[in-house]
Amino acid sequence: DFGDGNTSTQANPTHFYTSPGIYTVTFIATNANGCSDTLIRNDLIPFQFPNASFNLGNTSICVGENLVINNTSTGASSYIWNFGDGTTQTGNNPIHTYTATGNYTMTLIASNAIGCQDTFVLPQSIAVQSSPVAAFTVDDQSGCQTPFVANFSAQTTNTVNWFWDFGDGNSANVANPSHVYMTDGFFDVRLIAESASGCRDTAFQPNFIQILPPIAAIIPDTTEGCVP
Repeated sequence: DFGDGNTSTQANPTHFYTSPGIYTVTFIATNANGCSDTLIRNDLIPFQFPNASFNLGNTSICVGENLVINNTSTGASSYIWNFGDGTTQTGNNPIHTYTATGNYTMTLIASNAIGCQDTFVLPQSIAVQSSPVAAFTVDDQSGCQTPFVANFSAQTTNTVNWFWDFGDGNSANVANPSHVYMTDGFFDVRLIAESASGCRDTAFQPNFIQILPPIAAIIPDTTEGCVP
């Protein structure tokens, strides 16, 4: 009795299991006089398929953005991930970024300890969008008095929205803003460029604007001596 509803009367049978499970096998041997003995082997056949499955935090991402993977597989001990861009990885939850735009089909092969495998293909393709490139310049970077006017120019590509932080608590959301600094000091400037698909890139320049008034000082070469 093979434990799956099938039996055999052969001395050395071959049996094919068709469904996953853990099976208890019972063997009854009978001699010519009708005497019998029974041997029961509990959980003799550990026949289990892994189940490969996963989902993504987002199927529309930007070039260079980390792909958020949630591995929901069961009964598996090893994994091979194919990201559809010619690269593969192993491990439970790999980290992957796409370096080119396009639509990619992602596949997971999950294996258990006895070599059984299951393959899962993500039903929807991954749409990788192009990212903008953020950069900026200014007509005058330093001054010695306030108010100080700085005219910024965005040097961006693939951009529909601009988010400026001038470092003094003020901001703007146009491509080429003009900003007036009212206090002395060193100011960090940050520009975030956003594409039509929502992808972003950041340009940051520390101490980019420097406004320092002159400081007058008299330093004699000596403070005492004989006349003349």
